[in-house]
Amino acid sequence: MPPMPVLRQGPLPASARTQGLSATVDTGGTLVGEASPNAIIEVHNLSEAPTGSRVVEDGVEIARAGADGRFQAKVTGALPGDVLQVQVREPGKPVTTAIQLRVDASRSQGDPRAAFVNLSRVGASFDGQAVELSTRTRQPVTEPDATVRFTNTRTKAFVDVVADPLGRLPATSLAANAGDQIDVRVSDGTVALDTVPSLGTITVPTTSTAPVQPAHQKKDYGLQLLALNGPLIQPSGPGYGRQGSIGNCPVPAAAAAVAAVDPDAVRNLIKENKDGTYTVTFHPANKPPVEIVVDNQVWGRGGRPTYGTGGSSNGVVESWFPLVEKAYAAYVGDYEILGAGTSVGTVLSEMTGRATTATFTNVTSLDDVWRELQRGAGNALAMAGGTYGSSEQSRYRGSGVYANHAYSVMGIEEQNGRRLVTLRNPWGSGTPSGGMPDGIFQMKLEDFCHLFQVLNVS
Repeated sequence: MPPMPVLRQGPLPASARTQGLSATVDTGGTLVGEASPNAIIEVHNLSEAPTGSRVVEDGVEIARAGADGRFQAKVTGALPGDVLQVQVREPGKPVTTAIQLRVDASRSQGDPRAAFVNLSRVGASFDGQAVELSTRTRQPVTEPDATVRFTNTRTKAFVDVVADPLGRLPATSLAANAGDQIDVRVSDGTVALDTVPSLGTITVPTTSTAPVQPAHQKKDYGLQLLALNGPLIQPSGPGYGRQGSIGNCPVPAAAAAVAAVDPDAVRNLIKENKDGTYTVTFHPANKPPVEIVVDNQVWGRGGRPTYGTGGSSNGVVESWFPLVEKAYAAYVGDYEILGAGTSVGTVLSEMTGRATTATFTNVTSLDDVWRELQRGAGNALAMAGGTYGSSEQSRYRGSGVYANHAYSVMGIEEQNGRRLVTLRNPWGSGTPSGGMPDGIFQMKLEDFCHLFQVLNVS
């Protein structure tokens, strides 16, 4: 997803206008404005977002503009001082414009919601001399424009960092020793930093974390560790990895689905460390992020990786997917456990940081499945489909689609009255007749709903 344009004009106002959107919020949280006719109006309260689960680009629909473009809605739970991101979306399309407003911009009613820092979303790494503190998730860490103070409780040295308009913190360093405690405080400008209470501490880690090497499947004898030689991700964006000789289709299917719509989410998954290792971050539901450190070696034989292989971008094989797959194997235990299977919806959530919705096609109308596909495509969300289990083999005879398998949903389109779904087999091959290169193919919505048991959107 490309960076979303957000209108900022100095101190946050209660009223703002940009091309295609104007809005005003009163002190009670009622929003009125104008957009294009029938546009969807979304709001994300970024002051309460550090305690929520949505990523910064997500908003909640609160109104639809009328035929004259006007809208009005109450923002539930908005308090004086809150920062609201107001987004306009054309039906079935990504957000194109956003503005930010402050409820009671004059601060005449005070600010009952104190600024907060979600410490679980702040990562810390140590190089032997200084600790680097940075945002480790795609969710907001604190309120936009809030000032966060990190203080080494041993030396009393501190550094102040200002959050960006989406509540994320730029990376910053502070001199420290391993084991030092870094105190965290925050102010949104209504009170002095020296007077606010501590929100807790972050412990400076050891100089480095040893990379993990998940064991290969027991049946795979004679494997050796091979170094990946390709670039992590090409500047043009991530290619699509391919499933290897392991039954973990949900992982490559989810990874390709994310890469297809949100290259930044892939880049945010992986951090290159100074010692040549990589930190891959997963987001288990309702738990703090989990960071897995891996090196660039994967199991292989005859100079070729045995498990997942990198996608090709502009003819160059990238290494991001084998690294993510290796980290995911370590996350669940080892490649043996990974091969036992997991849910593609779960993997989507753990990669995107978003909750996943599951739509079961056998109890949902064609129109409602299409609307869910439109929602995913319009919001640039990652989508994947899962077929029925092996007991339904007869359903797939002659279809070119496989039972008990996960596929990436790459897009949708309407063509001459037909509703079409574009999918990708994570093998990079194995398509119905008429399939395209790299395992990509199209099918009618009716066929999708017959062959796929569930649609996951995250």
